[in-house]
Amino acid sequence: MSKGNTNKGKQNPPQKVTKRERERTVKPLVSNEETHRRNIRLYGLIIAIIGFAIYIQSVNYGFTLDDRTVIVENKITTQGVSALGTIFTTPYMYGSVLPDDKIYRPISKAIFALCWTLSPGKPFLMHLFNVLFYALTGFFLFVTLAKYMTNNLAVPFMASLFYIVHPLHTEVVDSIKSMDEICTFLFFILSLNFVATYLKNKSMMSLMLAAICFMVSFLSKESGVALVVVFPLLLYFVKTKTSEIVKVTVVMVLMTLIVFGIRTAIVHLAGTNPISPGDNILLSADSFLTREATAIYLAGLYLKLLIFPHPLVFDYATKQLELVTLGDWRFLISLVIYGGALVYAIIRIKQRDWISFAILFFFISFAVTSNVIIFGGTHFAERFMYAPSLGFCIIIAELLHRFVNKVTEKGKQTWSLKTLMTSRPMLRNIVVVITLLFAAKTIAQNPVWTDNISLFENGIKVSPLSYRTHVALAEDLSKEAYLKQFPKDEQKKILARAANEEKICLSIYNDVIAYNYLGNIYFLQGNIDSALYYFKMGMSFAPNNKDLSFNTALMLNRLKRYDEAIPVLNHVVQVFPDYTEAYYNLALAYTNKGDFDNGLKYFTKVIEMDPKRAEAFYYSGKIVESRGDKERANTFFAKAMELGYKF
Repeated sequence: MSKGNTNKGKQNPPQKVTKRERERTVKPLVSNEETHRRNIRLYGLIIAIIGFAIYIQSVNYGFTLDDRTVIVENKITTQGVSALGTIFTTPYMYGSVLPDDKIYRPISKAIFALCWTLSPGKPFLMHLFNVLFYALTGFFLFVTLAKYMTNNLAVPFMASLFYIVHPLHTEVVDSIKSMDEICTFLFFILSLNFVATYLKNKSMMSLMLAAICFMVSFLSKESGVALVVVFPLLLYFVKTKTSEIVKVTVVMVLMTLIVFGIRTAIVHLAGTNPISPGDNILLSADSFLTREATAIYLAGLYLKLLIFPHPLVFDYATKQLELVTLGDWRFLISLVIYGGALVYAIIRIKQRDWISFAILFFFISFAVTSNVIIFGGTHFAERFMYAPSLGFCIIIAELLHRFVNKVTEKGKQTWSLKTLMTSRPMLRNIVVVITLLFAAKTIAQNPVWTDNISLFENGIKVSPLSYRTHVALAEDLSKEAYLKQFPKDEQKKILARAANEEKICLSIYNDVIAYNYLGNIYFLQGNIDSALYYFKMGMSFAPNNKDLSFNTALMLNRLKRYDEAIPVLNHVVQVFPDYTEAYYNLALAYTNKGDFDNGLKYFTKVIEMDPKRAEAFYYSGKIVESRGDKERANTFFAKAMELGYKF
């Protein structure tokens, strides 16, 4: 009889599994929701990287346009972070030579002050901030759209991609001053993002963060106020409960009122800053209908640049664009397109059609700068499309998604963009082509913003009938910092060209600033008579212009025509009683004329206004010395020497 298996009924001891084997063999389950969130972050990062890559070249550019008044030549901004308190309690232009006290935009100015502290006088860091904030805009734009447009990721991705590469944004990203536009839109998108989080989790902290972000958006630029209407509109489109729509809207309106209260307490709202027809051609319209027809025609030009962004230029002043009447075909085409779009949006709003939302978003975000409803400071600027262009990009993305390689399977969420794009090759190819074309144009347009000279040179080529392109180029060509780079003979040629550009400007539009610049150019050339002619010509159109009046008197003093200079200088100090330089030249005129009593009187006035003005002490000493009062004269001379005056 066999003994059988002696191990029968016994179990082998369990083998020990190492940690490495467990990690290799056991994979955690990843839910569709987690995959979705991961994909959203990944695709948002892709868009941000693209936005950063196409603008990274701009970090080496210089200061341009309004950067000088807001940053470089602004006495507050250049104090750095120590001036933050002043920045948040004064108007935007405070600290500059411009008298504009109607604007309150502390956010971007505070960022400039911070950058100035970290890197004084250098534009690199400010350009870098612009590029980084733009890249962040691309990231959060996609993330936010994906939270609201939940059926798939294709439309949010395409819309965000088209937005981030659109060449019409070059003015905003490449111009440091336009940080205000970037912050307004970025913090608005962040506010929408926090609202989406609040609706999902009912977290009051998220709603508070949304309110703060919208407040920052409005504090960045006044045009952000119109975006408050987007909150209830968007929540309606995603089928939010009425009670939640009301709650979110009330919070955002409250933030708007708070900012209005702050702004009213800081800026002067009474009256308006003067706007000339050179800045806004609608001012020269002979009727309300012509004005409205022109505004709608110009809106059509924006649409053209959204579709075909070429050529691009920083300025469209008089007479590059012209007035049109109700019978003009350009007005009629624009009216039909926008009118049809508005009708479509209204008809389809009940169906919560995303194209309807995009159209309404375009109209809302464009309302403040369109000149159709509110009369603005300029009639046309590419930067005005920075926010509205999102509506255009959503429309294009939605149309492509609906009609190119249309997906027949309904109700299925597309978690993976990769799967979607590989199954729709025609759609993929169209998106790639549009992206490459827009990106190529953006990269090609960026160098135009390298510095003022390159910007203005491009301006006179693309916008030759804009008076401002010519006057701006002439101003920078005649600056000492630019001229000293060249030998004397070349400087003469540059000044001759600058004078010609000013004359072209005056042939287009009678700009008093051009007279002043032209006079300065002739002064640099040593042609005092011609300088005086243009200063006086400008003064005839603007007798209270500070620079023209003073420069006229200065030339008269140079020509020893003191009897003519004195009345002009008396007028200047009457209109501008704090203008020390005018008092000083008035004292010189009286002294050179031989009227020592008035000469000493006004030198004394200069010393009262500016106790460190060494020349005033010296000439006061010369006058009293001529009267035999050597002791008093020596006192003046000693003070002049103490202040650094060299005899």
